[in-house]
Amino acid sequence: MLYKLEIELKGNRDKKPYAERDYVPLDFDVKQEHGQGKLNWEELPDYQPVFSDVILTSQSKEVDFIKDWGAIQGTGLIVSEDVKQIFSEFILPLHRYYPLRIFHPKKGLLTSPQFYWLQVVTKDYLDIIDFDRSSIYMSEELFPEPDQKQKVTSKEMYLELKEKFFSASYDTIYMNEKLTYDLFYLNEITNTCYISQNLKSRFDISEVSGIRAFENEIDVLV
Repeated sequence: MLYKLEIELKGNRDKKPYAERDYVPLDFDVKQEHGQGKLNWEELPDYQPVFSDVILTSQSKEVDFIKDWGAIQGTGLIVSEDVKQIFSEFILPLHRYYPLRIFHPKKGLLTSPQFYWLQVVTKDYLDIIDFDRSSIYMSEELFPEPDQKQKVTSKEMYLELKEKFFSASYDTIYMNEKLTYDLFYLNEITNTCYISQNLKSRFDISEVSGIRAFENEIDVLV
C-alpha cells in the first residue's frame, strides 16, 4: 500500500503548524550556471549546487518539512535532520542531501535543527504502469474539463500524446510490480511523493511535524 507524503500548509482545518518559503532573496542570481534552478529530476549534478537562503513567512512554525514552492528545481523536499535520520532507515532511490540556511523574519537564522534539500532522482516507471487498468489522462489544458481529457491506454500512446499534449492527470494508477523503494515520485505522471506502508508507520510513531495526515483513499495501487 502506498501513501501520499504531503506538506502541511496554511489553512488546514486542524490549525496544525506549517512552514513555507516566502521568497528568494533579490541578490541571489537565479540564472547562475550551478544554481538551485539548474537541478533536474533525472540525475545528480557533477558539481556543488549553489542554494539561496530560505526566507520563511512570518507565520511559519518550527516543523520538520518546509514547503519550497518550486524555488529549487528537480524533485525533492526540504527536510530537517530528524527526517533525514528517519529516511536513513529506509530504501530511497538515488538521492543526495544539501545543507540549507533557514531564516525566520522574527527569529533570524535558525541554527537547530539543520535543514537540507533532499534531491531525489526519479527513474522512468512507465514500463511497470498498467495503463489499461489505470485512469491516466492527457490534455492540452492545464486545468481541463472532463471532455478535454483523453484517456491513455498504453505506454506507447502516452509517449505519443506527450509530444503534443500539455499535461497529464490521473484518478488511479495501477502498477504491475511492487517497487523496492520506500519513497519515490512518478514524475512522468505526477509530482506527488509516495511512501511505503513501512515508512508511513515510522512517521506515525515519530514526533515529526509539518506533514498532513495520510489519506485513507489510495490512488496508486500495486
